[in-house]
Amino acid sequence: MVAAAPPPPAVPKRDLARVFTMEDTDVVAPVTVRQVMPRFPDVLTAAVSGVIDLVIDPSGNVESARIIDPVHVRYDSLLLNAAKKWQYQPATLDGSAVRYNKRIQISLNPNAVPTSPSARR
Repeated sequence: MVAAAPPPPAVPKRDLARVFTMEDTDVVAPVTVRQVMPRFPDVLTAAVSGVIDLVIDPSGNVESARIIDPVHVRYDSLLLNAAKKWQYQPATLDGSAVRYNKRIQISLNPNAVPTSPSARR
């Protein structure tokens, strides 16, 4: 009589309701669909930069946005309002859409159109 092989070890279930980050290497990061940057409201005399932190929901909408590193006192509220309208293809884990925390570096330069933000995933 041959003993049956033991079943493969169970794959631990992931909590799909939590917010994933770039540290979750098995999660496919969200992809930008629409990310319109606001114009600076005045004359910018020096380059400025900052960081905005987003939580993107499983539908690809921005659930929350907050400034981590201020860009400029006259720009930050414009940036937060614009960020609430941004749209993404949601992050996925094993084909399921999940919430994702994304940090974006914002850079503005004098006499230039706002640069495309560089994502830190």
